[in-house]
Amino acid sequence: MAQTGSKTPRNASPAPAGSLPTRRFAVVFLALVLAAAAFGTWKQFQTPARGEKAGIRNLLLVTFDTTRADRIGAYGHVAARTDNLDRLAAEGVLFERAIAPAPITLPSHTSILTGLYPIHHGARNNGTHHVEPEIETLAEMLSKEGFATGAVVSALVLDSRYGLDQDFDHYDDDLSKAKKAPLFLYRETKTDVTSERAIRWIQDRGSERFFLWVHFFDPHANYDPPAELAAQVQIAYDGEIFHADRGLGNILEALRLRHLLAETLVVMTADHGESLGEHGEMTHSMFVYDATTWVPMIQSHPALAQGKRVRGTVSPVDLVPTTLELLGLRVPKNLDGVSQATVCLDEAAQAGPREVYSESMNPYYNHGWSDTRAVTDDAWRYIRAPEPELYDLFRDRRELNNLHDAQPAQVATMTVALEDFLRAGERNIRGDTMRSMDPETREQLAALGYVWTEHEEAEAGAALPDPKNKIAYWERSQAAHELVRKQEFEAAEVALKKVLEEDPHADITQSALVSVLMERGKEDEALDLLRKMAAEPVPSVTNLLRLANLDASQGSRPGPSTWTVPRGSRRATRSPGCEWATGRRTKSGPKTPSPPTKRRWRSTRSARRPCSGWATPTTAPAARARPKRCCARPASSTRWHSKRKRTTTLAWCSKPRNGPPRPRPGTAKRWCSSPSTCSRSPISATCSAAPSVRRKPKPPTASRSRPTLRTSTRASTSACSTCAPATRRRPPPNSRSLGRSTPSAGLPRAIC
Repeated sequence: MAQTGSKTPRNASPAPAGSLPTRRFAVVFLALVLAAAAFGTWKQFQTPARGEKAGIRNLLLVTFDTTRADRIGAYGHVAARTDNLDRLAAEGVLFERAIAPAPITLPSHTSILTGLYPIHHGARNNGTHHVEPEIETLAEMLSKEGFATGAVVSALVLDSRYGLDQDFDHYDDDLSKAKKAPLFLYRETKTDVTSERAIRWIQDRGSERFFLWVHFFDPHANYDPPAELAAQVQIAYDGEIFHADRGLGNILEALRLRHLLAETLVVMTADHGESLGEHGEMTHSMFVYDATTWVPMIQSHPALAQGKRVRGTVSPVDLVPTTLELLGLRVPKNLDGVSQATVCLDEAAQAGPREVYSESMNPYYNHGWSDTRAVTDDAWRYIRAPEPELYDLFRDRRELNNLHDAQPAQVATMTVALEDFLRAGERNIRGDTMRSMDPETREQLAALGYVWTEHEEAEAGAALPDPKNKIAYWERSQAAHELVRKQEFEAAEVALKKVLEEDPHADITQSALVSVLMERGKEDEALDLLRKMAAEPVPSVTNLLRLANLDASQGSRPGPSTWTVPRGSRRATRSPGCEWATGRRTKSGPKTPSPPTKRRWRSTRSARRPCSGWATPTTAPAARARPKRCCARPASSTRWHSKRKRTTTLAWCSKPRNGPPRPRPGTAKRWCSSPSTCSRSPISATCSAAPSVRRKPKPPTASRSRPTLRTSTRASTSACSTCAPATRRRPPPNSRSLGRSTPSAGLPRAIC
């Protein structure tokens, strides 16, 4: 049978697996995949642009005082009125868990500006500590790179005396426009004035790169927002944050109008939070829980990731290395902070796991209680105190359930982390103590949380009270002061006396009680309390003057004693405000016993030391057996006027702020019975206040053998065996920034 079918040609080849276009497409596709992979690998290791290449030329650092993160809209507070902060977060990077290094202003701001924890920069407390010049701040680092540097701060606690002004070209700590604060609270410059000064500094800039730090103090107690803002919020504290946010908006608008906002890195954070009643604390400075250490931290610039939220735990000490890297500058290696620049620039990057450090030294330095140290990570917080604490921050955000005994393994882990922070040693740049501090400064620092009590330094290893066990007393003290501010004097008297039963040496509470007693007409009781306060090792100038004025207003005194004043001056009667002192008898005066010595005494706690004598202590009434000072007001005096000083001021001594008054050349001298006994001896005594007297000298005569004498019935001095120069008291340094006014002619001047 013949087979049928098609025959394959001998020269024919097998059919191809695919057409030519298909093969070309596959090759192109493979090349594209390889190119994409290579680009991704290059992109992964490629450093994003920084500094001027990324359009980041300038730096604006804004710090809100006493601002909790959870009171800001971007952090979830629905009722917040923080439009400008929310806009910065939407146009930049928000760090969800930023933990402040200290719940108090100076230590925390120093960490923000140095990148160091308080244990390493040494400024551990308000008022008693300062920043040493050898500590390098962000202003110093940027000044070396040619930046113009400026700062505008709004409260005494950041005054230039505490060292944060170093290497700032302009440091505005002027409080001359500050409103008078309520009783025992800070004078502060309000947001409107602060933002106006900051805008003026920006307007004075040329084309140079700049760094500006602006500090808003409004959220700090006392909460007193403008009425139109208070009506838009539920609590006054939110109104103060609203006010600060509006000031920030004014500065941002000024930058936008000058076309500088797009090239300025804006950084916002807070120094610490506010307890608002959590853990029994109304304000801050005692504890290191989330209420006082969880703060906002936001960075904004067009080159940064837009609207990004960083979940990991960070600290404000990270701001210095982060901003330096974003500005395209070298980052020092000795910083505690970790740069988060890559996290800010890369959409996918997140902060790595780490522990951050916090401390509260205010209970120790101000009250003699134990300090507290804390280590916090993403899940846990361990607090070292006489009664140690451990909290699970995932399940117990309000930190109410102490797991220290239930989690020994976690306690051991966190203890090791804490010891790692402390292993390198602690720096403690302590300046004034409670005893040596300028009393007026001590009173101005006595805001809520910054009050001193009389206590001795604890010995090493001594057991100290846990602040948790003292917080009830502390809040009773603050509640009593609040009654005084509300002028509820009857209730305030009862509350203040109860506080003094627990702490008899609480200076601020004693001063408040004196005011209440005087308001209620109990002058005798107020006078006794003032005498007790005057016997303290470091009496307040204000209290000494109040003692003199109140003592002078009392009319129940024995008959006047008299003595003679040299060179024909009239009979002098004892001044009502002075201690009992008599001199030589006069024909017209009553007879008084002649004491064996003629010395003037001043009283201290340790001993009574003689001053330059011009009156004679004698037996005082039983109720005043120990004279505190010896002052008299004769009816007339003789004075010598120097040629260099055209006017002369004569008055009683007043206690100087910092040590004894220093005699200055060319000032007036008191005239004694014999010119040979007069000398420019060091001033060695303090007396209470008496009116000042100014007299113009007579024209100089040809003979210079004797000084020119004038006698006036308005004068207030007495006979003396030695003379000391009369020096007009000058206002302290930065007196304008402290809100102090120069003493008027009717106030005491330093003289002995």
